[in-house]
Order: sequence, then C-alpha cells, then structure tokens
Amino acid sequence: MFPSFPSDAFASIIQTHDVKIEVVPNLDGKPTDIITKQKSHLENFKQKLGQINEELTKISEQHYVTLIELEEQLTIENQKLEVISNLGVTNDAFALEGWIPKPKLDQIEATLQKHTRGTTIYELETEEKPPTLQSNPKGLRLFEAFIRFYSMPQSKEFDPTMIFAFIFPVFYGLMIGDVGYCLVILLVCLWVIRRVEKGKRNLTIMPKQLRSFGLMILKKRQMVKLSKAMIPGCIVGIILGVIFDLYFGFHLNGYAFDFLASFGVTGFPEPGAVLNRPSQAFFDPIQNVGKLLLLTGYIGIGMVTFGLILGILNAIREGEKKVIIAKIGWLAFGWGVVLFGLALIHGDALNPTWPRLIEVNPVAYLYYGLLFGGIGLMVIGEGGRAIMELASIVSHILSYTRLVGILLASVILAHTTDFIFLKALNISIPFAILGILILFIGHMFNIIIGVFVPGIQSARLIYVEFFSKFYQGNGIKFTPFGSVRKFTQEQYTLEQSVIQPEKKKPDKLKIKIKSEK
Repeated sequence: MFPSFPSDAFASIIQTHDVKIEVVPNLDGKPTDIITKQKSHLENFKQKLGQINEELTKISEQHYVTLIELEEQLTIENQKLEVISNLGVTNDAFALEGWIPKPKLDQIEATLQKHTRGTTIYELETEEKPPTLQSNPKGLRLFEAFIRFYSMPQSKEFDPTMIFAFIFPVFYGLMIGDVGYCLVILLVCLWVIRRVEKGKRNLTIMPKQLRSFGLMILKKRQMVKLSKAMIPGCIVGIILGVIFDLYFGFHLNGYAFDFLASFGVTGFPEPGAVLNRPSQAFFDPIQNVGKLLLLTGYIGIGMVTFGLILGILNAIREGEKKVIIAKIGWLAFGWGVVLFGLALIHGDALNPTWPRLIEVNPVAYLYYGLLFGGIGLMVIGEGGRAIMELASIVSHILSYTRLVGILLASVILAHTTDFIFLKALNISIPFAILGILILFIGHMFNIIIGVFVPGIQSARLIYVEFFSKFYQGNGIKFTPFGSVRKFTQEQYTLEQSVIQPEKKKPDKLKIKIKSEK
C-alpha cells in the first residue's frame, strides 16, 4: 500500500533511493503451509532448470563447433564488406590506397596480375608519415615489446631492438652476479614458460596466492615474454657468479678446484672450512669496488658515446645540420669531462695558468679544448638552453655506476644472511633452527629483489641514458588489413602470403591500385 500523492514525486523517490518494487502475490493459508508449498515449487523449478541445462549442453556439444566457426567467418566477411564500402568505386573501376612493405611490391604485382585483370599499381609521393614494420631476427623479436613499451620507432629511424637484446641481459646479469640466485630465477622463468605458454599444468611449484598476484600485475602473454627476456640475463649472471665465486653468497669455487686437483691440476689456494672457506674468485667484487666503479664509468661513457653517434647518423640522414653540431658538441664535452676527471684521479697537472703546464702535461689543453669547444658547439646547435643541461650528460655517465651499487647491495645482503646462519649453527639447536629460517627468508627476499630491481634498472639505463641521445619514437605500427583465425582456414590459397607474420620495416612507399571491372 502506498500513500496517495502525485506519481511524479513517487517516481522521483524511487529513482533517488534505488527502490525496487515487487508485486506481492496472492497467497492463501497459513504462513508455514505457504513456505512449504513455495519450497516445493522452487525444487520443481530447479529440476526443470537442470533438465534445460542438460538439453542446452547436448545442443552445444552437437552444434558449438559449427556455430563458432560460422561466427568467426561471418565476422571476417563483415570486415571485408566494411573495407569495400570505403573504396572509390564506379561501374567500371575501383581504387584502393594504402601502405605496403617495399620488398613485397613485386610479389603483390605478380599476385594481382595472376588473379585479376586490368589491375595497375601506382607508387605515390606523399608527405604522410609512413607506418613502421619492425624487422629483427626471430630469436630477438620478443624484445620488440620492450621497444614498443617505450615508444614505437618511426620508419626513418634505426630500430634499437637488437641493441636492447644484447645490452639488457648483460646489465641484468651483472647486477645479480650470483650463481644461486640466477639459477633459481632461471628455473622459475622456465616453469612460467612451460606452464603458461605450453599449457603444462602437471607441475606446480608456485603457491596459489603468488600465482594470483602475478596475474594481477601481468597478463599471461606478458609473463611469458618477460620470462624469455630474463633467461639470457640469468645465463650472464651465472657466468659472472662463477667469476665472482658467489653461490647464494657462499664461496664454493674451491670445491671445483679440489675436484680439478684430484686430476693433477694444481696451483689453487688451500681450502677453508665447509661453507666458510675463503673466496677463490677470479674477480672479487667486494675487494675490487674501485675497479668495478671505474669499469661502469667506462661503460657509461661508451653507451653515451654510442647513443650520440647514432643520433649524429640520424641527423645526417635527415639533413639536420644544427642537430649534428649539437650532438658533436655533447660528444666532445662528455669526453672532456671524463678525461679531465681521470686526470684529477691520477693527480696530473691541470692548472692552465701554470707556465710549465705545456711542458709537464700538454695534453691538458686537449681536455680544456674538448670542454669549452663542446659547450660552444652545443650553444650553436641548441642555443642557450644547452648551458642549462650541461650537468645532464655527467649524470647520465655516472648513472651507470648503479650497476655496481645494486650488485654490492645484493652481495652484502647475501653475506650478512650467511654470516648469521653460520654463527647460529655453533650456538644451539634452537638458534640453528632460527638461523635456517633467517637463511631461507633472507635469500628469498634477495631473489625477489633480484627479479625486479635489476630488470627495472637495466631497462631504465637503456631508455633514459641511452635512447635519449638518438631515439625519437612516436611511430605508427603497421597493421595491414587482415584477421586472426582460430577456428577457420583461409578460403583462398596464393603462392605466398603477401605480408608474412615476420614483418619487415617498410620504406617510404605508398601505393594506389586501380582496376577496370
């Protein structure tokens, strides 16, 4: 029952409070009898619903395959009709305009001549920016996703996928540098590929909660790509781990040396206590921090130089003279800073007002020439704003020292965990149990950090410090007309597909196809 007031006001109240009105059915009898009767009706409805579902299942088993194939084929045919509706068509001819990869032009012409009559292809000159079709060796194509994540290259640009594919694993492995950690990460990557990509579900080593968390962050396809990209880095890390003599922070090279000594190979240091023997590394990162920092400095100037050279080549191809001058200026200034800094470290004479400088260290004038000459070229090429950005190239070079910083953080954490574990073993059984727990938690934490931090920092060093020197991006992905078939096959078979899945980067070529009917 409702009070009597205007229907508009009543409707407004219902909408405001999201009220749902149900008609009360006519029910006779006692409430207990009515409830029993309604429960009986509900059971009957459930039985009928179950029978209907069984019939639908039988119908689905009988016709699902046919229906899904028809749906896919009709969708594809509808897409074709939409394209045809956009063509320039008369009673006698039609015109189709679009982009194709230049290496495929002859193949398309041959295919059209064989299967059509009176069809002609015209190459058009256009100022429209062509799309990009990346072309890389099959084993490196998974790294194209990392480039597209940053920005799609323009068709006129150099595609840096191959550079990324070689540099990323080296940086990643260097920042972990432990055989044990890299081996665990490698096994997890192989498990992800086996389980997700190949559908092998008989092997479950990951807790359900952790799997669910991973799927919240990444899609299955992205997880597979990331796992495949990390495998080369793990291999590099294992090799460096042997060089550094790090196996979950322990020094185990001595056991391999003992094994070799049993075959008469001698000259190795004497072994120490079990799990606590002295490091027998080919290169100890803790004892050689200065050398590692110097090495990463060389890596930094090398990467920055390589990026600037690529930027100069791009500018030469495009005829941008000011950009060329500015890039050369940045290159000269960067090397001037590096050489000047090394001279300071070695204590060389650098005071330009000292009369004997030209006798003692004449090369110092080269450093000043690179510094001030580089600044002058930068101002000519980019204007006064270049002065404001002088510190950026220094920071980009020094930024590569994070390779050592992350490595040392991982090594020190592993050593600390192992030290606590070994000390706890010598106290009592309860402390030994606690030490084992600390050992497990500490190394698990280090492994999780090793999955994310080195990968993020490796990509960042390439994206920011390297790509910024030459890479513009903002390209348009080449997506030819076509459709993905899962349940059907192509109706027509040509000698070869006009555009293969292994796509190539097109030149600036635009075509127009005209044909008489």
